[in-house]
Formats: sequence, C-alpha cells, structure tokens
Amino acid sequence: MRMKIAVAGCVLALLSFSASALNVAMSVSSDGGGKPTISGQTNLPDETELIVGIQLVDGEYFAQSDATVKGGKFSAGKFSDADAALTPGLYTIEVSAGMAAVQPESVQSVIGSEGQNLKGRYVKTLGVGGSYVNFSTKMKLP
Repeated sequence: MRMKIAVAGCVLALLSFSASALNVAMSVSSDGGGKPTISGQTNLPDETELIVGIQLVDGEYFAQSDATVKGGKFSAGKFSDADAALTPGLYTIEVSAGMAAVQPESVQSVIGSEGQNLKGRYVKTLGVGGSYVNFSTKMKLP
C-alpha cells in the first residue's frame, strides 16, 4: 500500500511540474500595406510586453514598436519610412519579450520570476537575469 501511495505522489509531482512549463508558440503576419501592421498569435500570457522590430535585409531600414499580448494576440505598427511607404523587399521580423523582471507581476506568475517556466525553441537563457523570448522570421513586405 505504501508503494502505491509513493508512486501516485510521484505522478502528481510530475503532472504539476509539466503544468507549470510554458512551451512558447508564436507566429506573425502582415496586413500587406505599404505601411504594414505586424500582427501575431502566441500562447504567452495576457499583458506580456513585447517589442516588434522589422529590418530590411539588404538595406539600412530598421524600426520597432511596442506591443502587448491580449487574448493570445498582439499587433504593432503601422511601420513607415519617415511617414512614407516601406521599400518593397525581404524584411526580418523579430518579436522579443524582455526578461521576466521587466514583465508585469501577472505575467511573472505564469512564466516564473526569472522566466524559468519558459520552454521551447524561441526561449533564450542569459547567465544572469534568467530567460526571455526571441522569435525571428523573414517575410516580403509590403
């Protein structure tokens, strides 16, 4: 009888550990305009503060905008070049969520005080300060 209880206790411990891990998922798209808005979907918690950056691969253009996750979605832009439409071309789109210490407490309660609950290919770990999220892809704009 004691062995069954110990085994059940181990299973419960494993289940609670798995439930706290957040395997980060993210995707982005553009509205296709000359001054594009970059939208995305993620499983990061509501109120996660993001920075969305776009950079022309073969040029000097770079811009970034803040975004906040709400209902699994975020949006940033309209991106422009001195209020003009962007030069058509291949752009790198990068979405970053800063370290847990700079995120709201409601986000830290899910991702951990040092981002220790974040898992997956978009999660980067620093020697000091814990883990953060960095997603990068390329897309043709506009």
